[in-house]
Amino acid sequence: DYQRNAMQPHLLLNQSIPFKKIHFNCWLQHFQTTIDENFEGANAEKAKTRALSIATIMEIKMMNEHKE
Repeated sequence: DYQRNAMQPHLLLNQSIPFKKIHFNCWLQHFQTTIDENFEGANAEKAKTRALSIATIMEIKMMNEHKE
């Protein structure tokens, strides 16, 4: 259900168990490996690029939450 705020559950979890860079890198590696093993072509590359963008934005938001 993509009509909800996908960040909210992550932010709530981040309050009790802070996410670290290694968590984002691990998720991204698993995602990219799954794409590479199951798909190919332009859409596969777009999915990997979008995943990198999402991980980067989430990481920035979550790391900034702990600076406040």
